[in-house]
Amino acid sequence: MAQLTLEVCQKQYKWKLPSSEEATVNQLKDHIGERCKGDVLYHRKLRFNSGGKNLSDDDVVPLAPAVVQVAGPASVVQMFSLFCDRDGKPLPKAPKSLPKPAPAPSPAPRPQTGYGGGFGAAAPQQDMLMLTNSWSPPAWNPAAQEEQDLSEALRASRAAFQADEEAQLRWALEESALLAEQERHQREESALLA
Repeated sequence: MAQLTLEVCQKQYKWKLPSSEEATVNQLKDHIGERCKGDVLYHRKLRFNSGGKNLSDDDVVPLAPAVVQVAGPASVVQMFSLFCDRDGKPLPKAPKSLPKPAPAPSPAPRPQTGYGGGFGAAAPQQDMLMLTNSWSPPAWNPAAQEEQDLSEALRASRAAFQADEEAQLRWALEESALLAEQERHQREESALLA
């Protein structure tokens, strides 16, 4: 089985290819898509370079010990880095519902006195005291915390990727408008000269 050394976000990872032969960049992107199963959105936008040379889609990716740097839109590279940090294991599926914390024990019954010392409703301060004394935080679950951290990182990565795409689209629209303006100006000048 062929093995690559990929450098993603300044960390190196061993990446095994399904065959014992070298792969092209296109084949590597396909393999990443199959292995990530949707955890790395837009994996086709990843770019690779090795030895200071940018690799095109038809170039052969050098095998280990050569180091292949991974580049591309920041959000895509970050998602790929998170995937590699988990040793290539897919994201755990979110539970349908989080476990509910155990209910707090109910306080012992007490006689209710009114504001004037007679029987009736309890004073509001006593109710607040009961609420604050009876609440206990849920137990800390490291697996749930890790899952929440990964979900937040994925959301941030998706938001950064969307912002990158929107910035590129704005730039393209501005460039198109500028080119259209230049063409119109050239047509007006040619019409004046004719």
